[in-house]
Amino acid sequence: MKIKCEYCDNFVEDTEEQCPNCGAPNSNMIRSGIGVPKTIEELQAFCREHQIPLEKARFFIGENYVGPRAFGIYREEGGNVVVYKNKSDGSRSVRYRGSDEAYAVNEIYQKLKAEVLQRKNAAAGTTASPVGKATGRTRMSGVIIGLIVLVAIVLFIASGDNTPNDGYYYYDDYGYYFNSGSWYQFDDAQQEWLPADSVDEELNDSYSDYWAGDSYSGDSNVSDFSDSDYYSITDDEDWANDWDDDDFDWDNGSDWDSGASDWDSDW
Repeated sequence: MKIKCEYCDNFVEDTEEQCPNCGAPNSNMIRSGIGVPKTIEELQAFCREHQIPLEKARFFIGENYVGPRAFGIYREEGGNVVVYKNKSDGSRSVRYRGSDEAYAVNEIYQKLKAEVLQRKNAAAGTTASPVGKATGRTRMSGVIIGLIVLVAIVLFIASGDNTPNDGYYYYDDYGYYFNSGSWYQFDDAQQEWLPADSVDEELNDSYSDYWAGDSYSGDSNVSDFSDSDYYSITDDEDWANDWDDDDFDWDNGSDWDSGASDWDSDW
């Protein structure tokens, strides 16, 4: 069946991944869940499909936004892809600049996912407070609990930024896979995935240099990790599915963020 391309209005087969006329992704073929968009256009289509209000969430996909308090990704004139964060004072921290678009898109995708999940979880945990005057002890308890929760959220985000993405890594001629917070190594002799007792400090600290993606390639010298006994579906595959904008207060001003974003850090 032919459908109309959302970008150039030419007709394309619904089974084709890209429009043969303009090269734009076919949004009907965009994978959800662990299928991470690989291009800026795919990420834009993903966000449209799930009705994620990007501007209110302070994310600018395909745009070199220059205002403060923003995450974004865009292509430079020379072809490089730039992933950036504008801090609260307007200064910019560049997360990535290079030609690997899939890697760049994954970086901004993971940050968007973390922000949206945090907003959803905060909204789901909101309960109505009883009417009446609070005592001094109640107010103090509320302040203490609030500080504890805030510190926990900040620590969680900080630690998450230093956690490898689930997927394949190749280091020192060995295949590795990171899944649900644990490393696994492919055993060439047994031709199977096994838990890694430890990994070299270089891989653990500079994992992004050895990232090979989250999709299995039949050309690789390892087996598909999703077929192993250790594979588990990780955090919130459906994080953006069934999105209902009315359920969440996205209208809390134009400078909305998840409430715990450290706009003064590099990322």
